[in-house]
Order: sequence, then structure tokens, then C-alpha cells
Amino acid sequence: MSRMLANADVRSLTRLHSGASTSRVLNLLRVWETAESADAPITAPLFATAGLNRCFIVKHRLRQEESRVFGDGRSIATKLVLPIDPDDLRVGGRYLFLGETDWMDSLSQVTGVHLNNRPSDLRVLKALDGLPSFDPFLLRERLGRLEVRPDHRYFNLGEAEIAKMESFVSAEISELVELALRGVREKPEPARMIRVLLSGDYGDATEPLRRMLRMGLEEFSEGMFGWKGFLYYKWICAPLEAEISMAIREMQAGMPVSRDGENRFGPLDTARKRLSRNLLSVLARAHTFIAGYDEAYAVMVKAQNPMAFRHFLLSSPILFIELGELVGVLQHVLQFWRYRQDNQISSRMPLKEYSDLILDFDSLMAGFSPS
Repeated sequence: MSRMLANADVRSLTRLHSGASTSRVLNLLRVWETAESADAPITAPLFATAGLNRCFIVKHRLRQEESRVFGDGRSIATKLVLPIDPDDLRVGGRYLFLGETDWMDSLSQVTGVHLNNRPSDLRVLKALDGLPSFDPFLLRERLGRLEVRPDHRYFNLGEAEIAKMESFVSAEISELVELALRGVREKPEPARMIRVLLSGDYGDATEPLRRMLRMGLEEFSEGMFGWKGFLYYKWICAPLEAEISMAIREMQAGMPVSRDGENRFGPLDTARKRLSRNLLSVLARAHTFIAGYDEAYAVMVKAQNPMAFRHFLLSSPILFIELGELVGVLQHVLQFWRYRQDNQISSRMPLKEYSDLILDFDSLMAGFSPS
């Protein structure tokens, strides 16, 4: 059943609204408001149900008591938060988890529309629940496979950035394409094959690759999606080390200092240091996953052993989801911290805002710490 937000969650709701969408949060209300204020309303919304287009969708790490509403042992769930009054978030809202017991009936009570009557909305919600994060490239591709093509403003990567990412992916997979085309009499153009792989609209152009990997149509489609996810996260991770280092320095520089010389902020400083360690630890774990991909790919290309890469692709959905969770939480912290830093009036963040951010981030990252 849907639940009312507690007072602390209402405050978190206003903070969520202050930022744009991230890999962990889809801020559909802000997308809608930005389009309205620009006098360019969205004509291709994500959902057919009006109330869903002004909600927040959050990748949420489940607390122990929350995990009981699921029967599959998951640790991450997709949380749907629907404001009671989108024009005044202080009124609060209701929330539920996708996939929990009777979630469709609960959502119909809140929106007044049952998802059985909106099959396209149900497909989109299930697709969002199945994604490890809301990174725009992966979000766009997954929705495209459902033939859902909403307004481009739902994807917070600009076309120029998407082009850069696609160039990176093309360079990464060029050796595989060449290997797949060896011995093929009627070869499709390599550039065309790469474009098709990136678009997800598989057909005759990708048949040499599918046959080389000895994969059925469905497992090939899923394997390619997981593979491109790895490549996307590899591209995303490249600048993260420098961004994390900068954020750690800024957090340390912004740490409040007691005027009387006493360490009045000891617990806050402890949380900040723990947060810094966990950010670096999670990044190291993400790099371990990427190194596993690089090794599998290198074996295939150098030893010309496509079966090793096939094995990796068949296991990639599980690995891809965990990697997505790691990268997603890092992006969320960094993007929200950067938003706050860039929108400060003074050089030092107010104590309460700084404390709230550090403690929120520390609590979030603690769920990803191996200790």
C-alpha cells in the first residue's frame, strides 16, 4: 500500500526538487516545470497517466524493515514518490515501491487510473525498475526497445555528449566487429554494423556477430545491452577519480571550525572522513568490474576466442546491475554536491546545510561499504 512521507522525507523531497535528474533520481516534476516555464510544453510525455509525469522516481537502498515487502531478497528498489500538490511540496506526498506486494492497486488508488488500463505506463515502470540506474544513455536505449520515445528533455545528456560517448563505444568495439566479419562473404559495412549495435535495432547487419558468439536472438539482445552498459560506465568512470578528489577537498575545506578551539564538530568530521573513504572504496570496486570486462574482451580479441567473451556476456546482466549501482551512487553524490557548490551565495556553506548533506551522503554510501 502507498504510504505518507514523514516530516524528514518531506524536507528531502524539497531538496530532491532543487536538483535536476541524476543517475539515481528521475525528477519528472522539474522536467515538466522547466518545459512549462520555457513556454515549450512537453508534447511527448513519459507516461500517459498525468500524475506520473510530475513525480519523483528514486533508486533506493532498502532498509531492513522495507525489504520485507519484497520476496526476492533485493537490496535496491525503485521508489515512486507522488506529491500531493506538485505546486507546494511542503504538503507532502505518498510513496510506494515498484514490485512490492499489491503495488499496482496502491498506485491506482493514488492516481485514480489502474495500470491494467494503461499498459504502456506499466511497461515503462517495469523497465525503469529493471534498470540499475537512470543514466540517460541506458534509459534512452531501454525505452527505445519498448518503442517509447519521449521528449528529449527527459535525458539530461546533451546530443554533443551522447555523440562523444558513442564515438568512445565505437572505438572500443571496432576490433570485435572486424573479428566477426572475417570470412564473411557479403560483409555489411563495419560502420553500419557499429551504428546498429549502438541503436539496439538488431537485424541482418549484426548477424555475423551473433553467429560468431553462438547466441540466440533474445540472449544476444540482452547480452548486447549489458555489454554497452559496461562500455557506458567505463566512459563515465574515466573522470570520476578527479571529480571525487575535488569533492573530498571541498568537503574538507567547508568543514566548520569551532571558534573556542574545542572539537564541537567531531562526529560530523568523523562522518566526513568515513564518507571520503567510502567514495574512494566504491570507485575502486567499480574499476574492478571494468577490469574484468577489459580482460574478457582482450582474451577474445588477442586469442580470437569469442566463447570467452560469450560467457562474459551471458553473465553480464548481473555484473552490469551491480556496476550500475556503484556508479549511480557515486554520480548522485557528486552531482548533488556540485549543484550545491555551484549555487552557493557565500564561499562557505551554512552549517546546517553542510551537515545535512554530509550526513545524508554518509548514510547513503554506508550501504555500499564492504565493512
